[in-house]
Amino acid sequence: MTDLVRGLQQGEPGAWDEAWATWRVRILGFLLRMCRDRAVAEELCQDIFLVLAQHGPRLRDDTDLGAWLYIVARNRYRSWRRWAWLDARRLVALAQRPANPGPD
Repeated sequence: MTDLVRGLQQGEPGAWDEAWATWRVRILGFLLRMCRDRAVAEELCQDIFLVLAQHGPRLRDDTDLGAWLYIVARNRYRSWRRWAWLDARRLVALAQRPANPGPD
């Protein structure tokens, strides 16, 4: 087990700061390549590190933190993409509705 994973398991604030400093730029770049929107990528990146803060104590001793973060990033992006697609479909459906529907 790495010292960083151990620190995250024990809830040490310095461990989270180290994970942020070590992995933020790489995870952000990964997200930028997928979504091509900096604001979305930054929001997702922050969300991923909040997930790390919540799940840190439950990390397994043999956790490869980089792989874990990339998997969470991929899953969060996919979830965001799915919701964005659904929102776009809803907007199209709303645009196609009559402005003043008559009585039923």
